Amino acid sequence: MSNKSESKATYKQRQAISYTKPAEPAFLKQLKQKTGYREPATIDDKRAELPTATEDDDEQKDLTSAREEDRPQVVVLDPSKDLSQEQVDKVLKKQEDDDEKQKIDEGKITFKKPLKRDAQADEKKDDSKRQRSIYDDPRVEKKDVRLLSFADDEEDV
Repeated sequence: MSNKSESKATYKQRQAISYTKPAEPAFLKQLKQKTGYREPATIDDKRAELPTATEDDDEQKDLTSAREEDRPQVVVLDPSKDLSQEQVDKVLKKQEDDDEKQKIDEGKITFKKPLKRDAQADEKKDDSKRQRSIYDDPRVEKKDVRLLSFADDEEDV
């Protein structure tokens, strides 16, 4: 009654079981190639090491991107060795300019803040709006000739 092939596998036999993925048929390869199918990520892809950024790069980016209020306070203990606030501002501005030049060379698009408008330009625009508003006075009633009026026809009869 009990046959070796029908009996339960031993611990060693169960641990030795593995899966081998069969080769993909040619028609499936062609179909996937035509549609641009990509294989999903596997466990091995997730275990790959990613490149890490250095701490110095992160600190420099933090200083240049931080607002003035959020930056660390500059303390000058020895004027011959330490940088003053003005010198730090110059260095940060130079780094920002270098970064912008590098981005332009790489072909990345950078947007700059728009310049503030002059008060004179705003006054000229306001004057032109005032002149137009005289002609477009809402108090003046305009007769709309596009409307149908049946009352005029009845009076003629």
